[in-house]
Order: sequence, then C-alpha cells, then structure tokens
Amino acid sequence: MRSRELTSQTDRKRILVTTAQWESALACVQSYGRRGHDVFLLDHDPRQPNARSKYCRGVVRSPPESNGAAYLENLIAVLRDGAYDLLVPISDAVVDTIAGHVEEIRRHVRVELAPAERVLSGQNKAKLAKFAPKHGIRIPESYFPDDLNQARSLADRIGYPCVAKLPMGTGSTGVQVVRSADTLVAFFEQRGAPDNWPFVQEFVGGDLYDVTAVCDRGNLVAHFAFRSPIESQVGGTPPYAFTVNDPALIEATRQVVRALDWHGAVDFDFLRDATGQYLLLELNPRFSGTINFACKMGVDLPGAYFDLAFDNLKQSYQRDYAEGILFRTIVPAEILYWNRARWVAGKEILRRSVQFPMRTNIYWSDTPLLLRKLRQAGWLIAHKWT
Repeated sequence: MRSRELTSQTDRKRILVTTAQWESALACVQSYGRRGHDVFLLDHDPRQPNARSKYCRGVVRSPPESNGAAYLENLIAVLRDGAYDLLVPISDAVVDTIAGHVEEIRRHVRVELAPAERVLSGQNKAKLAKFAPKHGIRIPESYFPDDLNQARSLADRIGYPCVAKLPMGTGSTGVQVVRSADTLVAFFEQRGAPDNWPFVQEFVGGDLYDVTAVCDRGNLVAHFAFRSPIESQVGGTPPYAFTVNDPALIEATRQVVRALDWHGAVDFDFLRDATGQYLLLELNPRFSGTINFACKMGVDLPGAYFDLAFDNLKQSYQRDYAEGILFRTIVPAEILYWNRARWVAGKEILRRSVQFPMRTNIYWSDTPLLLRKLRQAGWLIAHKWT
C-alpha cells in the first residue's frame, strides 16, 4: 500500500479548497500541504488570514459565495483553465451551488459529493426529520403543521420550551427556543414562508454531540466525534470542544450514513437525551469547522477525502485518544464568546486556559499563519473592546 507521504513527483496534485475563512479550509490546506501537494484557496477576499499559511500556494479570486450563479460560472472557468486534480467544497453555500452540477464539474476535476437529491434532502431539516424515523433513526419528537391555523392549534397543546425551526438554515440561523404559545405563533407568522415553512421539535437539553466524517457510498470511512458545551455556543465553530469515545454515538452515525447512502464529507449534530440515547438533530453536507481538532488528534479527515477521490482508501484512519481532551478555537471563536458576555466568558476562558490535556488552533510551526492569527486576535480584541 502506498505510503501517506509522496513517493514521487508524479504523486503531486494541484488542489483547490473553497471558503478561505473557515477553519476546515485551513485544516485541508495544512493536511495536503504537508503531503507535498500544491494547495490553493478559492475566495472573494485574498486577505483572509488562513491564506497566509506556509502551505497555501495562493488565493484564486471568485465572486462571493452568496452569488451562486456567478460563483458557479467562475468556478467552472477556474477548473477548466487551472488544471486542478481535486476540489474540496467547504461551506454549505458552495455545496448548494455545485450539487446540481457535479457531473459538469467532474469533467475538469475530482470532487466527492453525495447526489444532489441527497444533499438537498439532508440539508432540509424538515425532510430529514421525516426521513429519519422511517429508517429507525431517533430524533426529537417533531410536529409539522401545514398552515398557520394548525400552528396555532399546536401552540395551545404542545409542551414548553420547544424548538421552532426553519427547514433551510445554517447553524443556529432559523432555530429558536420557544417558551410560550404567543412566541411560537409569532415565529410562524413572521418567519414562515411557503418554501421554508417552519416545524417544531421537543426541547432536549444538554450539550451538542458532533460527528464529522468521510463516507464512501453509505460506508463510514473515517470519523471524529466531539462534544461542545451548549452554553458557550457562538454560532459556527464553537470555542470549546471535547473528544468523545462513545461507540453508541458512532453506531448511530453509521446508521444514518447507511440510510442516506451518503458519500463524501459530512457533519452530523446529535443531542443526548435523559436515557443516554443519541437523537439526530441535523446534517451538514461538508466537514465540520472543527476538523482541525481531529487532525491534531491524529485523525486526518482531509487525507481520507483525498484517498477516497484517488481510490486509495486505507484500512483505518482512526487513532486512540483519551475521552475529554479539550480543544480551544481561540481565534476568532473564543474572542467572540468573550465579547458576548465578558464577565461570565472571562471566567470560563481563565478556567479553560489551565485545563489539560488541551489543544488549540494556534499553529506554532506555521509561522506566517501564526503571525497573521495573532494580528487578527489583536484587532478583534481592540475592536470589540471599543
């Protein structure tokens, strides 16, 4: 079997990674760069701190990801002219844009992505909540009122707190913990749209359990599980995460992957109920923003994605590590958390700073990136303080 390191110059690949500002993009840049590949970032802003990594060969300009049509047109032109070997889509917006055009994109580059209908049904929280129970996958108790009258009726009889959700939304966008009937009805009235009609789930307290993985047509190839405290969530990548080694969580993940016949990168969010059962909350058709934690623990998920693309999967990508190892995303998540509630967060940051064993997203061996991250941290602290 071929070594993880490059065996010859012919193994060297040109790799394009999207969405430069995401931590998962940086994890891919560093993983592939260490292997000796030429890695480029695709982004509308060439000044992103992650582009300063010594493993990044440059930033290819693109329209903003929010402009889907222009982004897709530019991406295909870049792939056609740039002789890239592998494309790694990082954000939900990019996956949404390319999902229906994968065959056209594969004329120019390798990319591992689930079929468009799976991506769309997986991202749609309401469709996923209806799909899961049919396949024996546990989820929070869910309710699907068809119109405003049914929503009012539900509001009068459901228990509180509950959670109102828009089917389409990223992270915490479109999700609200509701504590009264009036607030629940208002959510439907103010935020409901015919193509994004809300649904409701029971409230399950506790931390979020996350599994980020690489899959090969319904088989779990590589995975990493972690827990993030709910009280320190800031949206997006959490400031704190802890390793999890529960076989029941991985088995729950395998069940979902098999049912969906998932392919490529994926990120699952679970809750754990009072009985210890894991309940599927949502799916994101891309890597978690915390895969740099996995890489620091020896689980090279970007490497597994690469090997999947080039038909070189290994027997196992897993590593043994202790339960409860802390990972701090200091820049920017911990700083944003501090700014949200300085007194409470300040005490939490001090407590976490002396907690061991610990890993952080400070990369001492990547000097150009380190200097840029420190500069970013200084700017964030000064800007938020004032």
